[in-house]
Amino acid sequence: MQINTALILCAGFGNRLHPLTQETPKPLLKIKEITLLEKTMSFIEKLKINKIKLNTFHLSNKIEKFANKLNTKIKIELIDKQRDIVKPLVEKHKGEWLKEIGDGLLFSFDSSLDAVNCSIEIQQNLKDINDLKIRIGIHQGDVFIKNGDVFGDDINIGARIEPYSPVGGIAVSEKVKMELSLN
Repeated sequence: MQINTALILCAGFGNRLHPLTQETPKPLLKIKEITLLEKTMSFIEKLKINKIKLNTFHLSNKIEKFANKLNTKIKIELIDKQRDIVKPLVEKHKGEWLKEIGDGLLFSFDSSLDAVNCSIEIQQNLKDINDLKIRIGIHQGDVFIKNGDVFGDDINIGARIEPYSPVGGIAVSEKVKMELSLN
C-alpha cells in the first residue's frame, strides 16, 4: 500500500521550548542547521510521499512563508481548518480561546452546558472532514492565568479525560455530568 499524503501537525506555542518559540514556530527551529520541518519533509520524501498537508497553529504565517520558499518536489498544502471552523463556534457559545497546545486546544466557558453544546456543534461540523477527527474532553474547575499562560490542576484533569473520548466524540468528567444533571 502506497501512502500519498502526509499530515504534519505544526504545533502551537510550546511551553517547554519557550522563549525559543515566542518568535519562531517549533517547526522552524533548527537542529544542526536544518529546521524540524525540513528534517520531517526529508523523511517523508524518502517514503515517496508526494503531498504534505501542514496543519498550522502558532505563527502560521511564518510557516507558510517558509514552506513556499522550499525547493521540493512534494506538493505542500497549508491547512488551518481547525481554527477556521472551531473558533467561530467557541465564540458563538460564549467561550474564550485560551491556548493552543501542540495539536490541542484549550477553551473556557461560563458554564458546563455552554462547553458541552459547543463541543457537540464542533463535532457535528468536523464529522465529514476526513483529515480532521478530534476528541474532546470537558472538565469544570478553576484556571489561573499568569504571564499570559494558563495553569491549574483542573486543566490537567481535562487533558486526562480527553483520551477517553472516542474519535469524533466527547468525554465529560463526573463534575460536569453532575452539573448537567442539575439543569
